[in-house]
Amino acid sequence: MGDPGGIGPEILLKALARESGIGEILLFGSVRVLDYHARTLRISVPTNHIRPVDIDNIPVPYTGARPEESGRATIDYLEEAFRFLQSGRIDALVTGPIQKESWHQAGFHYPGQTEFCAKQADVHDYCMLMVGAHFRIALLSTHLSLPDALQQVRSNTIAAKIRLIDTEFRKLGFERPRIACAALNPHAGERGAFGSEEQTEIEPAIQKLRESGIMVDGPIAPEVVFRVAASQDRWDVILALYHDQAMIPLKLLDFENSANVTIGLPFIRTSPDHGTAFDIAGKGIANPGSMIYAIDLAVDWTRKRWEAGS
Repeated sequence: MGDPGGIGPEILLKALARESGIGEILLFGSVRVLDYHARTLRISVPTNHIRPVDIDNIPVPYTGARPEESGRATIDYLEEAFRFLQSGRIDALVTGPIQKESWHQAGFHYPGQTEFCAKQADVHDYCMLMVGAHFRIALLSTHLSLPDALQQVRSNTIAAKIRLIDTEFRKLGFERPRIACAALNPHAGERGAFGSEEQTEIEPAIQKLRESGIMVDGPIAPEVVFRVAASQDRWDVILALYHDQAMIPLKLLDFENSANVTIGLPFIRTSPDHGTAFDIAGKGIANPGSMIYAIDLAVDWTRKRWEAGS
């Protein structure tokens, strides 16, 4: 459900109000909160394929930021969902938006739900992937300061991430994934004129990957790789080298038609590509597009894994 005071309950109910025919859906969250939003916003949700798993931890529904309540609540929702995953009762997971500050105040020091899911699944090799109508963009690093993110631009880190991308896309039925790696510096460094990372870190990694049979292009100047990817079917996925390098083009073109995926997990996990939007929570004006995209993507990619035998 996501943060009970944010737009998570509203966009979830709106997304589920459509007759999608995607099989049984389990809702992990507070039934009291969901009923409150359904009633006050007049959202009618079909019940024939939806089963709530009630985690009754919000005595009185509210809107807005209450980190002292929502931090523990959202962790409860996720932990219960993982109990179902680990017992084989669900096949994929879609997580609503949370406020990371609330987790910290509740004593949970994960950078985000991506890292929580990896920890719960006991996975160390994972990656945040943004999927939209125009792009599939994997991130070398996620929620780090820019100086810290630049420290991740190393040959071994880049090579490991691209190998993971290649492996995971093969599980989705891509026979030989076409991967592009964005450059770090302006004009891809101009052979050292504007930075050396392309020559010292990125190019050596890509050369070794090509020699191992992985199809990868780069480093390509970011303004080039995203412009080409937005208009041509040249690559299946792009590796961006830091958070905003990926998020700016994605949110510019695909904001309401995109979702976040954690690849490397033994199941498909997706989430909307936006936050809690406390300022509009409970007003009935939140756009459910990204939640709809996240649900449909989770179903589609789970089926693709089954069809590929993975």
